[in-house]
Amino acid sequence: MISNNMGDIKFPGGGLELHESHAEAIRREVEEETGYIVSDVEGLIGTVIERRIDKFKEDCIFEMKSYYYSCKVTGEKTEQSLDDYEANLEYKPKWIDLDEAIKINLKVIKNEKRNPWVDRELFVLKHLPGKF
Repeated sequence: MISNNMGDIKFPGGGLELHESHAEAIRREVEEETGYIVSDVEGLIGTVIERRIDKFKEDCIFEMKSYYYSCKVTGEKTEQSLDDYEANLEYKPKWIDLDEAIKINLKVIKNEKRNPWVDRELFVLKHLPGKF
């Protein structure tokens, strides 16, 4: 998981690059955001479709489809390679118990000023324990 200076806990991830498979994107994003190397992408856990009023375009709906995969990482760790906004949020890898991550995000979700992904990540975290 990833912690940041807004206090929430999130999964590493991001968009697909041109001609990139989901497995390739997972390997790249986990390494960029955490420094850890993914040794195995085991399989799809679930998909979340997020829809809300677009904050930037009037009379538009924002929609994003997020895929969650089970992965294994090696013990190897490299340097993070963060985008500017990720560096500004001070992304840090964090090994954390699912219940603790849920507890943290339940507290953060009460804040009006929070990262836009907190609702989605909390939803996924709450549904993970029964998946394994």
